[in-house]
Amino acid sequence: MKRMTKFLTPIFICVLLFASFSTPVQADGETITASGQMCSQGICNNIYITFPPNGGPINGTLSGEGNKDGCLFKNSGTLSGTFAGGDGGAVNGVVSWTMTASCGGNSISDTWGGTWEGAFYADGTGKGSGIVKSASGNWTVSFSADEFQRITTPITKEYFKATYGIDVVDGTTQWTDRELRLLDDLFKKLPKSYWDKTKFTRIERNSVKIDSVTKAEKPNVFGDYAYWNRTIRVFDHANSPFDFEDDPNGDKQFIGTIVHEMTHAYHFYKDYKSVYESSVENDNSLLMTAFRENSRDDSKDFRTGWAWKPIDKKWVFKGAAEENKPISDYAKDVDPHEDLCESVMFYVVDPASLAAKSPNRYQFIKDSIFNGVEYPWDY
Repeated sequence: MKRMTKFLTPIFICVLLFASFSTPVQADGETITASGQMCSQGICNNIYITFPPNGGPINGTLSGEGNKDGCLFKNSGTLSGTFAGGDGGAVNGVVSWTMTASCGGNSISDTWGGTWEGAFYADGTGKGSGIVKSASGNWTVSFSADEFQRITTPITKEYFKATYGIDVVDGTTQWTDRELRLLDDLFKKLPKSYWDKTKFTRIERNSVKIDSVTKAEKPNVFGDYAYWNRTIRVFDHANSPFDFEDDPNGDKQFIGTIVHEMTHAYHFYKDYKSVYESSVENDNSLLMTAFRENSRDDSKDFRTGWAWKPIDKKWVFKGAAEENKPISDYAKDVDPHEDLCESVMFYVVDPASLAAKSPNRYQFIKDSIFNGVEYPWDY
């Protein structure tokens, strides 16, 4: 075994080095995937990498195998490093990999460490080199140039005006790049049947809602919509995880808040040139009438769903059937408008939960609002 160890050492270094460049990467921010090869002394491994075009930490794994001088080499390991971001941004990091070599019925395993470096380019390529002890190798990858440039190009408010006809405005706080990209991602996924009946023209970012009468702050409000000036306001609280599972950064909540408020704009839609300007008229619209009927245990009996109580001047939900449960306490405790908006929010952001808890609402939104478009994707 001592003789075999000495014989395998230089080859270990070469193959290990090669594999070290081929590792996949996880990074902060929006990422893209690259694939390619890492080669050293005639042995090449396939490599798969994910990295953040705007820069950040790189982490990943590697694997591969090859034959040299009658021995079979198998590699596995991890890669870590940093990408500087942008066109030609530098990649620097370290690699740790384990190699197992089998020769003539004998095998040996060892773990090695080294460094790797290179760059990613806006044309969709990446390349570089690395070294483990005295052995060196090279790596190349390819990826989507369009995605790289999309992510590294700053998104602007002018873009939203030109693309969607919507004014995206800073109010008492500013839109972040993350929020603008989430907004664009949402807008791209919404169908024409929904867009055509959302008459809002402005979406404004504010820190906190201020009561118009008392002037007191309302820090627990996510967002609101005013039909008279067709403006959606999104507050800081919209970044706080609340309604959805697996939402550590509040991305789902932020998107859900916007969908909820857009649906208020949707149910206020009257025709292509006007909106409903009274609650009574809005309550009796074709959309809201159909939604209330759909949410009843018995579609012909208003007492089995949303019922108006004249004395209390409020809506009360009296449904009991499992397939007609409102998706949230807020939806159940307020009125049919909030029920509809919460339901559409879940239809877009967490469709599985809505379909499981309220299949009638899910089907109504699919057929009557989204024209058959469904959302298997998840934020």
